[in-house]
Amino acid sequence: MRQVRKLPLLLVVVLLVPAGCVTSRRSGTPLVRPGDKLTIAGIVLRALPAQGLVVDRKGGLTLLDLKGTELDRLPGYHLFPHAGGTHDLLIQNLDLAGPPRRIRIVGPDDAWYELSVRPGHLALLEKLERPRVTVASALLIAHGGVDGDSVGFEGFTLRRRGSVLARRDRNLKLVAGRYAQTRGRLVDLATGERWRVPARCLAAGARDGVAFALCKRGPRTTQTGYPAVALVRIDRDGSVRRVGAFPPLDPVDAALSPDGRYVGANAAYACGGAYSLLAPTTGGPARLVSGGAWTPQAPFSHLLGWSADGRAVAYIQTPDCEHTPQTGTYLVDPATLKRTLVTRSYSTLWNAFPGR
Repeated sequence: MRQVRKLPLLLVVVLLVPAGCVTSRRSGTPLVRPGDKLTIAGIVLRALPAQGLVVDRKGGLTLLDLKGTELDRLPGYHLFPHAGGTHDLLIQNLDLAGPPRRIRIVGPDDAWYELSVRPGHLALLEKLERPRVTVASALLIAHGGVDGDSVGFEGFTLRRRGSVLARRDRNLKLVAGRYAQTRGRLVDLATGERWRVPARCLAAGARDGVAFALCKRGPRTTQTGYPAVALVRIDRDGSVRRVGAFPPLDPVDAALSPDGRYVGANAAYACGGAYSLLAPTTGGPARLVSGGAWTPQAPFSHLLGWSADGRAVAYIQTPDCEHTPQTGTYLVDPATLKRTLVTRSYSTLWNAFPGR
């Protein structure tokens, strides 16, 4: 078993501190530069790499780099859902928009936090006081009414630079940490660029003015009970062209790789489980991150995001009856499907969509 070096936890509590006043205990140098905004309660962590994994264990969270080396521990903090807490039910509604840009964490105080690793590797646990988060240059707000222990979801409002892009849209989806799909459009929340997305399509993001999406085509198939799924490219002029095929499953979320060469997607199959698939944007069929074409007997898997060097980060769960279990979180080369084990644990990736 791999031995890791245990590092002591270093936390500095910050409450509404003006930018430039948060300093490191080690050097006394500013952790937040003048002009940076830190307007909510938060906890400053030790410096972290641009990407890494969060593993939820019995005593709290463990932070790993993408080589599997332990970086830090957060005792008493857990990923949602966590038994024994009540949390803020309205904030849970944010998850209905799809994979969050930042990892949301429940603290020992039963409050919500977001893990944010900023340029220069400043790492913060920012406290979420209300059901709203910033995505690129837009503000996403979840609406709902609390009734006892349940929350009635009433949709999302999305605002960007004074404009309302969506108002109480129940079907709004965040895409690859930078885009939003709402009412037949894919919007780049950083630049404002837009593409019209055909009906029955789930967007995966865009690069160099070209967007990609997974689109259900035709009636339900006898193989799975789901329609066929095509990978399409959408140009700025609105033209749509089929470039690849996915198995007839139900796409849940999708994300373009940092270099724009592959689309990764999570897809569900009946009540059995979920599978992660990768397909080239230049054409060709999708393949499982675990290897080969999809079958109902394939290992379950889940795409966590992309590494900065263009590898998929995925959790692959092999059957317990195998002589040599291979379950774990892996870095997967999308061209060869060669995979490198990071940890045997299920993980969540911070900065899951780099370079976008």
